[in-house]
Parts: sequence; structure tokens; C-alpha cells
Amino acid sequence: MHNKIKEVNQKLRQKNMEVKALELLLKKTELLSFPTMQIYGINNSCNLRCKMCKARTTGNNAKEFKNIHNITEALPYAKEIQLTGIGEPLLYSNLDILSQVVGQYPNNTVSTITNGLLIDKKLDDLKGFTEIIISFDSISKNTTESLRAGSKFEKIIGNTKLLRSAYPDKKIGFSTVVSRLNVNEISEIIKLSIDLGINVIDFNPINSPDDLNFLNLKESDWHLYNQQVEKAYEILNTEIIKHNKSNFIEFLTENKDKKILFYGAGKFASKIIEQYNLDFSNILGFIDTDSNKQNQMLGNYKIYSIEELSALNPDIVILTTKETKDEVIFINKLKEENNLNFKIINNLFKNKVLEIKFNIYKGHFEKTNNTLLNQNNISEQIKNIDPPPLVLKSFDKILKADDFKKSEEEIFNELTELLKKAEVTYNNLIEEASKLDNSPEFKMPYCLAPWFFSFVKPDSSLKPCCKFNYYCGSVEHNNFIQAWNSQEYIKLRKAMLFESKMPQRCKDCVSGFKTMCKDDVLKITNSIKYP
Repeated sequence: MHNKIKEVNQKLRQKNMEVKALELLLKKTELLSFPTMQIYGINNSCNLRCKMCKARTTGNNAKEFKNIHNITEALPYAKEIQLTGIGEPLLYSNLDILSQVVGQYPNNTVSTITNGLLIDKKLDDLKGFTEIIISFDSISKNTTESLRAGSKFEKIIGNTKLLRSAYPDKKIGFSTVVSRLNVNEISEIIKLSIDLGINVIDFNPINSPDDLNFLNLKESDWHLYNQQVEKAYEILNTEIIKHNKSNFIEFLTENKDKKILFYGAGKFASKIIEQYNLDFSNILGFIDTDSNKQNQMLGNYKIYSIEELSALNPDIVILTTKETKDEVIFINKLKEENNLNFKIINNLFKNKVLEIKFNIYKGHFEKTNNTLLNQNNISEQIKNIDPPPLVLKSFDKILKADDFKKSEEEIFNELTELLKKAEVTYNNLIEEASKLDNSPEFKMPYCLAPWFFSFVKPDSSLKPCCKFNYYCGSVEHNNFIQAWNSQEYIKLRKAMLFESKMPQRCKDCVSGFKTMCKDDVLKITNSIKYP
């Protein structure tokens, strides 16, 4: 039954995407589709007083999200659900039950982000999550505890180890806020992440209140940042190569009677040669697009130009580059042009170590006069910043597991009915589009977040994304679809279709939410066949 549930839920999510693509095509602003990414800010209580946190300006007004029953209709459609809290989500009194409620529909990601201090006390409550992210900004005890008042560096490290030990198969990540205080630590944070068994790490630029703008990255930090990014990838690539050694050597041994050529003689390939000490007589050498490398040696092997591929006539070409998607296309093209018949191998260096996400680009660096990085001065300035008020309050449990518990048969029947309803909606929209005088011309809205994204705050109000604190209705006295189609939400969607009406905050936004699911939408709209 579980596999049947997974199958029908996957079909429902796909059909929801198709309905949404048609709604965009038809410029619909009142929607029958549901958001695919749903964030629930379940509380605003926190056990820390982080100096760069926006909660510094919210006051001591502790709240917990209570209206669980009013959001359940949206959950089957979500590909990603975050129970994050505006404060510390592990303080939420009903975390164990809520995580199971949102996780009862398979194939979705259920995640949370925590400061890590309560993991040992809430370990069992984290069973329902597929992904747990820990805020981690520095390898320095002093920096960590200065920025996040009340934090304990050793406790975070210990709890991270405990979490990995208790849940070896869960995705555990770090979220790092990059400032002038830790921009020179990026590569060391990568090292520590690998040692702790972290799966993914997100680097984000600091977004601090005005009295902390001395932490903002300056143009003069750009060179240091780039150096740290390069060093981080060098550390990661070394680990990737180390972890894939047995598979690589096994493949070469099994194909020792074949002529093997490597494609890519860059830093990644150099690390392979350095770590593997290869000695196979059937290896022809390397080819590379960089003409400056032609006739040079990489270890014991010669580097050839692309033009020599036909003369080399390999049986197998192994990609020895970090990125492979574009290279596979390029090699396939060369193969056809030269009428060759070699096999392309591009999966011998899978990254099972750590996924790095650098969400910082030069636009995040303040354009100022060259200001030298003086971290001692910055540390002193931090000490003079008053921490935010502690927003901490105990709430009684309000949820009962039995109120939400469903059998597998009930879930299957529910999803089956929802899929039938979505298919009817899709067919109706196709018919509507086909009756237009001309095929509707598709124009992507300025931002896709109001169609794909929802953020429910602890007070049950909705906002359209993480970046914009714009009121878009409430689920306190409405079910989700009513709040999702509030007048405020409809107004914002119209503004995205007609850019002149957009709020200035949206025009200034550099968030990736603007293009979320864009490729999926284009793929669907390009494949639509009208009756």
C-alpha cells in the first residue's frame, strides 16, 4: 500500500504543477492549484539572543501556530515543507505531532532549521523530519558566542554529532550567515562539516539591522571571499576523489583491455593523479580544450588537444571534471562529428560527501571605499551591541496525534480523490485555453513566488515569501485555499503580471524565489497540446 500511496501522491503533485502552469499561461490570479513550497513559522520563541536577528525589533510577544486543521488541505501538494519558526522551532510544544502530520504524505521534504542547542532534549521529536539544518556561523567559540548571545559552541558540535549518530540516513545541514567576521573561515567550516558528516551547507550573506551594518561584506572583501570559495572546493574535491577511489580503480581494472582516455586535465584531474598514483598501460592520456596544456604531462600521462581525439580512437572516455552535464553534451557532439564509437563514463566521481550552496554574489558586497578587514575591531564593535529581548514562553500541548492519524487506506483514498479533482481542473483549463482566438501567449510574471510559495506565520497570517513582510490573508478563521486566494494575494499576483504595479520591495529583491520552478513551468507550457 505504501508504494501505491507514493505513486498516487507523485501524480497529484505533478498534476498540481500542470494546473499551475496553465493558470500562469491564462494569467489567473485566483488559483485552484496549491503552493509547492510551504513554510510554517510555527513559533517566535527563542532561547538565544542573536545580535543580527530581526527578532531584535519584534518585542517580547511570544506566539505559537495553533490552526493546524486549517492548513491540512494544502499538505498533499507540497514538494517541500519547512517547519522553521521565526524563533527556535525545537521550542514548539507540538513539534513531534506536527512533523508527523506534514510528513504523512510521501516523497516530500520536511525540514527545520535550529540553533542546535536543544537537539539532545528533542531527539525523538525529530523523527518525522527528512532534513534538519543547524545554524552554524564560525569555527571560533568566541565568534559564535558573541554573535549568538547565550549560545554554547561545544554544545552545538556535540549535538551535531549526536544527531548524525541517531539518524545516519537523514539529511543534516549547516546554514551559515557570512559576514566580515567569518568570511575568512569558509574553507575551515567546509573541513569541519565534512568531519561531522554534514550533507549540505548553505552560505548566505548577512542581512543585519542598521546598527550592525559594519558586519556587511564590503567590496574590498571580494578577493578574500573568492579565495575562500576556491579553497573550499579544493577541499571538497579532494574528499570526493578520496571517496570514489575504489569504484574508479575497480572500473579501470575491469576494462584493462580497453583503450581509455580521460577528458579534462584541470585541477580536479590533477587531484586524481596525485591521490591515485595510476599505473595502467591501457590509459592513453588526457584530452583538454585548453590549447596551452597541449603536449604537457599530467603525472605519467600526456595531455592531447581535442583535435587529436579521432587519431587516439579510444574505446572509453572518462570525464575527469567536477561538472559533467555540459561536458557530456560536448563530448557526444565530438563523437558524432568524428564518427567515433567510444563509451562515455561520467558517473565515477559522484559527490556523496557534501553539497555546497554559495548564495552570495558581488551584488551583496557594499560599494564603499576600500575598507581593510580588521576582525579585532569588528569583534569589539559587536560587544557594544545590545542583544535583542529574549522571547521565551512555555506553551501547553494543543495537538493530539489521534486527531490527525490516518490509515494508509484512508490516505490512499484521499489522494486518489484529490487527483481526480485535479485532473478535472486541468481539463477545464485546457478547454478554456483552446477557446481563445489565438493560443495564449505565455509571459512569465516578474516573480513566481505568489504562485508557488506560502509562508504561514505564528499568528496564522500569510506572507508571500521570506523576504517581504506583506500581509496576504490568514488561516486563523479561514481554510488554506481561502487565505491563498485572499484579495491581498490576488492583488500581488496581478502586480507581478503588470510590473508597473509592483511594490518597490519586490523590484529591489535579489532572491532566487523570483524564478523558482521556472524551468518546470516552461517545460509544461511548451508541451501542452490543445484539443
